[in-house]
Amino acid sequence: MTQHSVARAYSIIQEVQELRDKARKLSERNAELAKALTLTRQELTKARTAQNAVFSGKGGADLVDLLLRMLSQCVDGPFVRSF
Repeated sequence: MTQHSVARAYSIIQEVQELRDKARKLSERNAELAKALTLTRQELTKARTAQNAVFSGKGGADLVDLLLRMLSQCVDGPFVRSF
């Protein structure tokens, strides 16, 4: 192997290692976001359950419905999917 070939091989090995590190970091970030999304969905479910138990048939139900729909759009919206 020529000196140029060896240098190129080391360069490729270094690039592969950098890509592996990036993939690992992205995987960790994905796991963090998945946990946050799960917790948010659990809170949304709790809020909907509380709304049904406390506000069913009362005037405040419309406001709670609106807030829950807005929260649901945030959770399921493009912001979360963009990560």
